[in-house]
Amino acid sequence: DGVRKEKNRKEQQALDQLPFTRAQVKGFREIFVENDLEGTDSLTFPTVASLLNTLVPLGDRRVQQLAELFQKQCQSFQRTADMEEWSMDFPDFLKLMNAVLDVDFCGIKAKSSQIAADLERAKEKEKVRQKQSEAESVLGRLSTISSSSGSVFDALAGPAADSDVD
Repeated sequence: DGVRKEKNRKEQQALDQLPFTRAQVKGFREIFVENDLEGTDSLTFPTVASLLNTLVPLGDRRVQQLAELFQKQCQSFQRTADMEEWSMDFPDFLKLMNAVLDVDFCGIKAKSSQIAADLERAKEKEKVRQKQSEAESVLGRLSTISSSSGSVFDALAGPAADSDVD
């Protein structure tokens, strides 16, 4: 229970120090959890580098720069010769993401904005496709009505007025 309290204290301290909104923290947590494949509540340096590489290309020089940021931000960091063994918990991950954004590491801000805009355009296109699909469905139903009882307007108008004549 003491470990859990310390973990919660460390996370709250990080949240208090960082400028992220609740929605941003939630998004970062989702990314963190999705990439914590071993369930250790930590991410390794190679995992973090791979994550960032999906947004911005990382060559050897940039991986080294990221390693320096990683070392500075990770409170529990213990330097070993093998970067594969480096890991960080969620509060340190938040600090690293803040540092990456502060220095605009590899132009990540512009790339992130571009991705967000692309996602928004994709959502709008999907909304248009849904409306088109709904309209096609309505037209399909109307054409079924039309073919079975004359015109659509006849079906909507109800029985013909001259059918009342004896």
